[in-house]
Amino acid sequence: SGAFNITSRKPSFTTGADFELSYGNYGYLQAKASVTGALSKKIAGRISFSGTQRDGLIDNIATGRATNTLNNQGFRGQLLYTPSENTNITLAADLTTQRPDGYAQVIAGVAPTQRAAYRQFDAIIADLNYQLPSRNAFDRKIDQDTPWRSGQDLGGASLNIDTKIGSGTLTSTTAWRFWTWDPSNDRDFTGLQVLAKSQNPARHTQFTQEVRYAGNISSKLSGVAGVFFIDQEVKIRGTEESGNAQW
Repeated sequence: SGAFNITSRKPSFTTGADFELSYGNYGYLQAKASVTGALSKKIAGRISFSGTQRDGLIDNIATGRATNTLNNQGFRGQLLYTPSENTNITLAADLTTQRPDGYAQVIAGVAPTQRAAYRQFDAIIADLNYQLPSRNAFDRKIDQDTPWRSGQDLGGASLNIDTKIGSGTLTSTTAWRFWTWDPSNDRDFTGLQVLAKSQNPARHTQFTQEVRYAGNISSKLSGVAGVFFIDQEVKIRGTEESGNAQW
């Protein structure tokens, strides 16, 4: 059906500012701000910020505090340089950090399997003298003993050059981005030491270069031609630990 093109608001030589504040239950608070203006006759800048905080939604009786919080911050800065009326150069950089205490999951129910009776869930936890904190998901209670960590850092920088040549525009975009994923999960979803830890930390980095020319070929025909290069590196260090309650 087509492509979605999401374009960030560019720096403006006219001074301006935007601010937005939202508040909700569970201590939800979100703030957004953006300031732009001229730094000289040919350079304009824009800096933007977004932050979101929220208390936990699920009570962990093992730790005595609520989990599944929100803790996100993001920054983005841009510089626009216009050496001539036919050329625009934009340098942009951004960084986002996410440090939620989540995302833990509640027990929605227990169903029998085709295994022998002694291998059914209720028989296993009875042998281990363990009980679930609740079998009603709407109680929002857990007792998971492994922290639910979902840390993320992502960001990058880009240099974009637009130059009008003839009846079209020549564009060069050079960019570098990264994503760091630092999870920790309680994969047995109980207070038992079955799968004590399951995590898959990862680091993604990529470099891209694009050059394209877009313009009118005739009064009724337009076209785009270009080349695109990408180099990506992914490093993953997955680990899983079994506990003393694993059968």
